[in-house]
Amino acid sequence: MPPKIEFAFLAEYALSTNNRLSAMMSLDRLVLPEIPGVASFYVAGILLLEVGAIYSVSTTLLVKTAGESSPKQLIKTIPGRINIRDIRTESGISRRALAVPFHNILFEQPGEYMVEIVVDDLCVHTLALEIEQK
Repeated sequence: MPPKIEFAFLAEYALSTNNRLSAMMSLDRLVLPEIPGVASFYVAGILLLEVGAIYSVSTTLLVKTAGESSPKQLIKTIPGRINIRDIRTESGISRRALAVPFHNILFEQPGEYMVEIVVDDLCVHTLALEIEQK
């Protein structure tokens, strides 16, 4: 089974402790007092992974500006490793909490941004983020 996302969202804050996900304030839009401006947010969710493997998980912030046909990469997080080789489940699937911070990101223009969740070089989910000026 390829890696899947049970659910994912952007949040003002998220924490994964002992595979438990805690998050505050789901969001799909950030309003900045001025642009260019700096903001922080988190990617939160639950990954469904096959037991018996080690996975590489990363997230990428992309921007698509007016007139461009494809999005441009702004930031890619350092891939994290998830080791579930020694876990036993009846279904053979392990649920893993995901909480990835994006701190002090400079947004140079308002518009449509995207965050991709990538597992072993496969984009398993994309989240939209709108940046506006107050």
